[in-house]
Amino acid sequence: MSDYWKSEAPDNVTGELQGDGTLQSRGGVASGQINFFGAQIARGPLVVRQLNFQSTLAANKFYLNDLTAALNDQDYLKAHAVVGLQKPYAYTGALTANLGDLSAFEPLLSTPEKKTPIAGSLVVNWKGEGTAATPENNPGTLTLKPTPSSSPQPPNFQAKVGAPSPPPERNVPIHFPLNEQTPHPPP
Repeated sequence: MSDYWKSEAPDNVTGELQGDGTLQSRGGVASGQINFFGAQIARGPLVVRQLNFQSTLAANKFYLNDLTAALNDQDYLKAHAVVGLQKPYAYTGALTANLGDLSAFEPLLSTPEKKTPIAGSLVVNWKGEGTAATPENNPGTLTLKPTPSSSPQPPNFQAKVGAPSPPPERNVPIHFPLNEQTPHPPP
């Protein structure tokens, strides 16, 4: 991949990426497949050890059979879904992410002009289904467990958010532990 960046570029991406696919549309019906596989994809200190993307299009439905990005044995993102490509855009899917060290993502968020420090960990589990045309009626669950780094926060700090998707009346209980070091949330 480094062939596409100047060798001295600060945002140089290296690694192996292979892909193939076919797409066709006949009589307004899409079909085909798109697949990618990557290994040792790196930007600065962030290294995606393995990237896998396998998808199929059939009868105007997009099937995300597998999306896996593994940084190591503990840190990963996995997803699968089925999405209709015509109204009402029905979908069903799931996403799981376990990221033990968010500081590894600083290269993606920072620029030479602006450094964006990030720390802590994040666990995300989402499952849902419904239609894009009526998002207020889509059942699903979302659980987030962000954990800030131990340096600026008390060692036992942990925030958890869990709610149905969408939540009834759109009221999601979010609890903020407050102390002198934690900024107060907006009202």
